[in-house]
Amino acid sequence: MKIQNISCLLTILTTSRLACAYNVFYCGNTAITDEHVRTAYNNALNSAIPGYPRSYKNDDIAYNTTLKIYPLFLNGETRINSSYQCYLAWVGQEIAWGVVIISDMGTQSCERVDFEPFLQLSTIVFG
Repeated sequence: MKIQNISCLLTILTTSRLACAYNVFYCGNTAITDEHVRTAYNNALNSAIPGYPRSYKNDDIAYNTTLKIYPLFLNGETRINSSYQCYLAWVGQEIAWGVVIISDMGTQSCERVDFEPFLQLSTIVFG
């Protein structure tokens, strides 16, 4: 029995960090994980959705700045929901970034979970 416990402990200790998803933003009650961000960013580089990433300007979110946005698909979604959609958003060379909701009610920033320096986009995307 002790061997099983040690075996389980070793399995837990050696499991890759990639096997766990970390919440990095909250959009209302919706958790956005590092895996959502990584997937969206990698898809944005490969242009998996025609017309994205695209430029988006909203002075309430980023004054006098144009953002690049790419949809985040959650819970098995495969299409953009025109009435309520979360987007990965970044400026320039991904130095400033975040998650926004664009909905029928307007645009809002999602709440960031603060795990510095873990929340740097390059750390999430490239490990």
